[in-house]
Amino acid sequence: MDNSSYTPSIQSISHMNMNRAETGFDRPHNLQITNIWDLPLGRGKQWLANTPGATAIVSGWQVNNLISIMSGRPFNVWGDCGAAWPGNSPTMIDTIGKPKKVGSASTFWYDPYAFAETFDPNNPGVCETRLGTSGFNNLRSAGVFNWDFGLFRDFAITERVHLQFRAEAFNFTNTPHYDYPDNYIGDANAIDQKTGKVTDPGTFMTIQGVQDLAREGIDERQFRIGLRISF
Repeated sequence: MDNSSYTPSIQSISHMNMNRAETGFDRPHNLQITNIWDLPLGRGKQWLANTPGATAIVSGWQVNNLISIMSGRPFNVWGDCGAAWPGNSPTMIDTIGKPKKVGSASTFWYDPYAFAETFDPNNPGVCETRLGTSGFNNLRSAGVFNWDFGLFRDFAITERVHLQFRAEAFNFTNTPHYDYPDNYIGDANAIDQKTGKVTDPGTFMTIQGVQDLAREGIDERQFRIGLRISF
C-alpha cells in the first residue's frame, strides 16, 4: 500500500483491489511557515535609532518562527482474526455503519462501538474465515500544530567579534501532539463472542501517547537559552 515494492497484504487475485488505500504517511494538508525578522528598532533601524538609553536596549533583536500545521496520518483498526487464504494476514475487522469520529483525547477518538471482530455467528469466539469490511488506512489520527519560537540579540563586541544571545521555545504554545489512538480491538475489556461487537471498550480507541517529533519523546514546551560567539 505504501510502496510498490511491498508485498500486498491481500494476495488473492480476486481481492487485489482491496490493497488500494491511503499511504501510511499521507497528510493531505501540510503548511510550513518559516521566517526570520530583524526587528526595526535601534541603531540603523526605522524606530528608536537615536533615543539615548532606549536605543541600547532595543538594538540588535531578531525573531525566528517555525510553524507546522499538518493533517493527521491514516490508520486502521486490527484484530485477531486473519484471512482464510495462505500468505494473507490482514487481520481486518468489521465496521458497523460508518465509524463516527468523536475526536476527543479524553474519551474516544472514534466511536469504539462501530467496530466488531469477525467471529463466526455459529461458533462463538471462533474467527470466521473471511475478510472484514473495514479496509486499510480508512481512519485518520489527530493533526499537528507546532510553533517553535526564537528570540536572538546580537552584541557587537568589536568589528569582528560578536556575541549572540539566544532564547528558544520548542512547542511554544504547549500544544499536545496526539498519536494514533489504541487501534487494536483486542484491547477492549469485553467483546460479544457471537457478534464480535465491542461491549466494553477499555482502552480501545483512546489516545495513549503523543507523536515523536524528534524530541526524545518530550512533547511539552521546552526552553533553551544560550550564548554564541562569532569572530
